[in-house]
Amino acid sequence: MSTSLLRTIGPSMLTLLLSWATISCSNDLCSGDGVPTIAKVSLKYKDQPWYRCFINSKGHRMFITTTRVNWTFQHELGYWAAYGNPNKKLYMTARGKDFTIEPGYVWDGATEGPTTAKLLTPTLFHDAMLHALMNGAPINQEQADGAFYQLLKAEDFYLADTYHFAVSKFGDQFLTRQNPPTLIIKNLPNTKKSSKP
Repeated sequence: MSTSLLRTIGPSMLTLLLSWATISCSNDLCSGDGVPTIAKVSLKYKDQPWYRCFINSKGHRMFITTTRVNWTFQHELGYWAAYGNPNKKLYMTARGKDFTIEPGYVWDGATEGPTTAKLLTPTLFHDAMLHALMNGAPINQEQADGAFYQLLKAEDFYLADTYHFAVSKFGDQFLTRQNPPTLIIKNLPNTKKSSKP
């Protein structure tokens, strides 16, 4: 945890967060079935999990989507698509308020602190949007943080305000332009029908 975050939330809040984390992490997110998501998913089979876990080369637990995951947000996110570099695989698309993440997208869950069942979907979308931002997507941190907050509230996550404050206040320390880029961003046509009188 960053020192500036610790100074801001204080020792009593840190104690609360750590005790909550210990209890909440008793559910293993990497069991065979995984945990459900509040997002729309395209599953081929009813019992197919929407993500899988793996350990990366640095020994960190990571998550990978196994199917398409979609959410319609309350605010516009633009019209663009992000493809892998150099593999050219489509990873995500923003079409107005709809944001879709394709199978094969990898994220680390909560960057600071434990990832719990109620954080899995919000961190997926937040990480994907910030990843795209760091590669030149026409989206900003406020939009990504707003999407994160909306998903936290949809999950009925009782620390939604605290987590939103933390990413809004300290999240920019993780936002460095990726060079070389790991995503190729392409603008998409705005297919939203205009309402002419």
